[in-house]
Amino acid sequence: AVVCAPEQEWARRGVLELNVIRNCFVHNDGRWSTRGLKDIGSFVTNLTAKDGDLVEVNYEDVFRYKRAVRTLLNQAEAKGFAPYRLLREPCE
Repeated sequence: AVVCAPEQEWARRGVLELNVIRNCFVHNDGRWSTRGLKDIGSFVTNLTAKDGDLVEVNYEDVFRYKRAVRTLLNQAEAKGFAPYRLLREPCE
């Protein structure tokens, strides 16, 4: 489970939503699945999609997901997990 500061709960939920959407594209031909809707239904407000509906993502969504991922990665890095550092260090 991802543990984050209460003020960053929005970011954890955004990353979970992004993961569900990714799974819908990869495993369900870009359509909502019952499981995906169940996974995010408790915290996504005004969720109108139904099983089998096409997943629609707009630019506002993309930037919101990007901000959520960056926020969680920054918090993880502050706690000692440094994915950016690993990518920047040269290989030997």
